[in-house]
This record gives sequence, C-alpha cells and structure tokens, in this order.
Amino acid sequence: MGRDNNDVGTPTTNVPVTEMAPWFWLHNVAELADSSTLLQGADGLLYMGGNIEQASDLVRRGKIKASSFKFFHKYTTWQDLSLELEIQNGMAKYEGAATPSDVLRPYSLSFTLDDRSV
Repeated sequence: MGRDNNDVGTPTTNVPVTEMAPWFWLHNVAELADSSTLLQGADGLLYMGGNIEQASDLVRRGKIKASSFKFFHKYTTWQDLSLELEIQNGMAKYEGAATPSDVLRPYSLSFTLDDRSV
C-alpha cells in the first residue's frame, strides 16, 4: 500500500487501485460489476469485491454512500471444523448469525494501554 516517507509509515490518502491487494471489501451495492454474493440476509444481500473504479465513481457522484463499503486488510480462513474446535475450546466466541447490515454497521475499537484508555 502507498505510504508517506516518514518513520511511522502512515498510509497516504491517495492509494492507486493497483495497490489495493491484499485489501478486500464488503458492500451491499447490487449494481457493482464483478462482485461476488457472499451472504443473503433478511435485510438484503452482502457482496465481496467488485469493480473498485466503478464503486469510487458511484460514491463521487453521490449515487451510493461510502458507508456502503467496509474495507479489510488481509483475512484468516479456517480448515474444516477448525473454527468449531476453537469455539468449543473457548478460543473464539460465536455471537450469532449476521445480516448484511450487521456486517456494514460502523464500529469502534477501544483498548487499555498502560492504564490509559485509547
């Protein structure tokens, strides 16, 4: 991914689309070309990937909201039954079935570092 020339490696604000890998994205935009259907829920469909140039153009023109997308850097997959074993052994927790709106809902993370909330 494109980075500024500084010690902390802050990402630049303008990342060429050709540098998106290994990023991937989820969205609920049915008209986005080359998307793969990932999940059908009571509140609609959730898609993965697609034509990022088209997505960017639709957002710029106000046809869709940027909040229709959630971007992720890399991901983890499990072999058959591995996740189930992690849940049984208390290493992971099942929170229930997700809907597309659950997945795209904004979230924030907080943690404590040296007795200070961040």
